[in-house]
Amino acid sequence: FQPDNLLFVEEDTVKLCDLGIATVRRPEGASNTLISRTHHGTPMYMSPEQLSLFGQYSSKSDVFALGLILAELCLVLSKDERNNVILSFTVPSMHDFLQIFDNYRKGEQCDLFTDAETKEFVGMLTQVDPTNRPTCQEMLDHPYLS
Repeated sequence: FQPDNLLFVEEDTVKLCDLGIATVRRPEGASNTLISRTHHGTPMYMSPEQLSLFGQYSSKSDVFALGLILAELCLVLSKDERNNVILSFTVPSMHDFLQIFDNYRKGEQCDLFTDAETKEFVGMLTQVDPTNRPTCQEMLDHPYLS
């Protein structure tokens, strides 16, 4: 998914919508969906495993995309800035921003965050190895969100 799929419906409530490749394939009692294969999605927000030759994804792929969206929100780029505008020298250029996302896919952290807690939380969500990413419940229980 991508930032356009986030709905701020009330104070402290965000909803996700338009998950076009979402599947409900979770074994009873499990916290993750099973692995699926497809090349659907928005490339800018795809996890490393989605961009691989086999195009695998699971619920952990959505966690990675959520980490990229959080990074984007914290770096304060509008959709127009992200898609069309050459930004001023005080904000990363579009090329720099795409490089930041590519770096996360390679396991390299962004050092543009001024808040260490945000940097740590985004880093946790964007682990290259999906097994090292938190589940949705682990994210909700994390001190960053409390």
